[in-house]
Amino acid sequence: MRMLSYDLARHLMLALEKPVVYVIYDLETTGFDRDKDRIIQFYGKKVIFDGDDGFITTDSLNLLINPGFSLPENIVTLTGMTDEMLEEKPNESDVFRTIKDFMEGCVPVGFCNRRFDDEMLDSMFRRCSGESFTFDYEIDVYDEAKVLIMDGETSNRKLKTYVTELNIVGPDHSFHDASADVDATEKLLSYLIPLARKHVEKIIPLLVKNRVKRLKYFENRSLSRDASKDNCIYIATDNGDFKYMEKEKWQCTTSDRIERYDIDDMAHQCMAMAGADNMDDVFTAVKEAGGMIYPVAEFV
Repeated sequence: MRMLSYDLARHLMLALEKPVVYVIYDLETTGFDRDKDRIIQFYGKKVIFDGDDGFITTDSLNLLINPGFSLPENIVTLTGMTDEMLEEKPNESDVFRTIKDFMEGCVPVGFCNRRFDDEMLDSMFRRCSGESFTFDYEIDVYDEAKVLIMDGETSNRKLKTYVTELNIVGPDHSFHDASADVDATEKLLSYLIPLARKHVEKIIPLLVKNRVKRLKYFENRSLSRDASKDNCIYIATDNGDFKYMEKEKWQCTTSDRIERYDIDDMAHQCMAMAGADNMDDVFTAVKEAGGMIYPVAEFV
């Protein structure tokens, strides 16, 4: 398995260890154009990680949505939906707030959601309210599967292919219905969890350890809000400098690969220095120790 898959596998395990609610969701749409096409079905399932390899469902939301125009023939064929099924359903302006409230405070989970579903929801929210669809953290099961399932194990990387060729679902499982695709996504994620655990355990002994020497808070004051310059902590170590971005992302300050290093060990050292229980609290502690504008907190 690729060395580069460690970082993603590790982040999957860290995400699932958090005491949060996940929303596994999927959409059916009239097409792939985020501006011209519309969502015709939203299905979301709230789950909590059971601590083993599966999930416990706590709530669900299934909505059919009138797009305001006739469905293309290929969409009728693909989804089985018809204009008659949707003509009495609410339009997007009636349901977008229900969807937003349902997902509020949860970690979104999907399959290719970063490449499609998130963008479709973002377009809906912007049309209806001017608000954007953004989350600090999410899980795209496609990305996890791409690095944890070896090339050649399946004929392609589609959701249906993964779950059928790996015998995760039975031959009678239907697809291109949002609720059925959510069920398949949940089962695929459950399949990946033990693979991620094994891979992380295999790679950890090979990781480079660093001694953390100093923490320095950097606040992005640029009006452009360049994503590469988000608020971060510079972490000086005996093996070079690292950055922890406010959106839970580690980076090397050089061209080196972050996957080579024992990030968990560095994080625990940072938390010990700051007297914090998590990296979010490290941010707060370092800012309070040195002020709000490029503060420096010396720990060694």
